[in-house]
Amino acid sequence: MENKRNLENLINATSAIQAAERAIQKSFMVNKQMKAFEQVQQQIILFARVYSRVANSASGIVGLSEEAMSSALIELASFGWYINLSFSMGEMKKMKQLLEEKKIQELNVFMCKVLQEDYKAFKESLVKAYPDRRQPLEAAFEAHEKGQYYLSIPVFFAQTDGICKQHTQFLFFSKEGKERGHEPKVKRWAMVEMCEGFHRTMAAGLLCNGAFQLHESLPNNLSFTRHSVLHGESSDYGTELNSMKAISLLHYVKDILER
Repeated sequence: MENKRNLENLINATSAIQAAERAIQKSFMVNKQMKAFEQVQQQIILFARVYSRVANSASGIVGLSEEAMSSALIELASFGWYINLSFSMGEMKKMKQLLEEKKIQELNVFMCKVLQEDYKAFKESLVKAYPDRRQPLEAAFEAHEKGQYYLSIPVFFAQTDGICKQHTQFLFFSKEGKERGHEPKVKRWAMVEMCEGFHRTMAAGLLCNGAFQLHESLPNNLSFTRHSVLHGESSDYGTELNSMKAISLLHYVKDILER
């Protein structure tokens, strides 16, 4: 009898364990599904925000010729700013208008506002796209969020260089010799790979030296360059505005090279 009771207890215990395992597995699957649903929901929200910006500005598409847009992007880079593929046509027109009217302070506010709207999504997508760069990227974004701009800006510059070389074999900030007018070396790649339609227009930022790339002997709208920062020749670059400009460059390079 005692053996029989022990056997029954063992069977009951086994059944209870199996029931518990099934419950845990079911809970795990529910949690996994919920996490997947939340991720999809976040993507839908991001898409809706971007789509809304594009839809609301549809009437502004007319009048932005390829040549005019390229010129605007080159001038924008002369102030250390770059757009990305999340910009709507309306936002591009607004940027161009502010440049034409020489309202640079308003341009700074406008660019910061647009970039802040996609900041979180960009940060997450960048780290996901380049997992081997996770540590320096997360450190740079953390420094930016803590107001430690003297730390964030050099890393944003370095990662821009690295990501550009990863796609093109050229560092973003590397330039040709004097005989070729100190043009960006990445221009060689862009002239071959970015030669059609919208991509050719967006490639304007790869074809010229923006404010971050200019030689110290040349006039510049900024008080610093990438060279002066990394070589310790500048000590006044650590502002939120300048860090946002460095982020805009990193965002531009990611988008344009992952086309």
